[in-house]
Amino acid sequence: MGRFLSVVAKPGERVCQRVRVADFSDGSPVTIPVAVLAGRRDGPVLYVQAGIHGDEHTGIDMAWRLIQDTDLEALSGTLVVLPIANPPSYLTRSRGYMLEERFLQDANRLFPGNHDGLLTERISAVLFEDFLLQADFSIDIHCPLDGSEMVCFSHVGSAQDGDGHFARREGLATAFGAPFMFYRPQHLKLGSSDMTRSLAFQAEQAKRAMIMVELGLSRTINKAASDFGVAGIGRIMQAMGMLPQEGELPRPGRRFSSIRLLHGNRGGGLRLTAPLGADVSAGQEIGTIVDAFGAPVETLVSPWDGFVMRRMTYGAIATGAEVVWIGQ
Repeated sequence: MGRFLSVVAKPGERVCQRVRVADFSDGSPVTIPVAVLAGRRDGPVLYVQAGIHGDEHTGIDMAWRLIQDTDLEALSGTLVVLPIANPPSYLTRSRGYMLEERFLQDANRLFPGNHDGLLTERISAVLFEDFLLQADFSIDIHCPLDGSEMVCFSHVGSAQDGDGHFARREGLATAFGAPFMFYRPQHLKLGSSDMTRSLAFQAEQAKRAMIMVELGLSRTINKAASDFGVAGIGRIMQAMGMLPQEGELPRPGRRFSSIRLLHGNRGGGLRLTAPLGADVSAGQEIGTIVDAFGAPVETLVSPWDGFVMRRMTYGAIATGAEVVWIGQ
């Protein structure tokens, strides 16, 4: 369809347009809101994407604030922002489009997309080709899965330099200032989720520089997390020479490169005792599952040393639930 869906801004302009990319079943258009902010001086192109999962409202709020609050007089280069990258899923405040032909599809497991595929595959193709491939650097904003909480972290990507951008990815992830930094193994699978079709993995295959950041909560706007995230992207823009430098850059966050999933073997009420971000040791008790009468039916024990990266916030679970993720 064209670079940034053919949305163009002249120097000193902030242009916001909705661009049709498909149709809903009633014939109404599926439109992606595109914001292009052009500084008065030459510089790099930064692409910021939020809302690829429609329930990740903290990230969407960060994108809205970047669009409205970025000082065009101070800006060098171009800032391109998609606050709602996956509008069909946003309509139902869900991870994917609930009325998809093959039911809910995770757009972040469909990259580089398919222009002749399902609606969500087509949206993924637009995001990949018309935005990520057109930028000098990209930031993909995410929030934890509904029903969970997660430490704030930046996803640096692979520690191998196959894309030729490792130093840049690491440096700008450090500038964001998250307390944790994840270095992905070459081929990562989280439970049943194959990450090789994620935007971050496919960007590296295409030799495009990007990071992912994860913070806040789903289905709500967490102001503290939004404040932190907007400031972090501001520091990235400073490090890229897009905004004047203000203060020193933060120290690197705690590094981890492995994520292990602890599943509950019984269904019932979930009582977790290990706080988010807390260090745990192999053999340490971290929670209990109770039956319908409140009697314990399973003691949850960490099989590994590490820290609590993610924990479920639902109070009731079925057998197999991912109750805790341990970062190492």
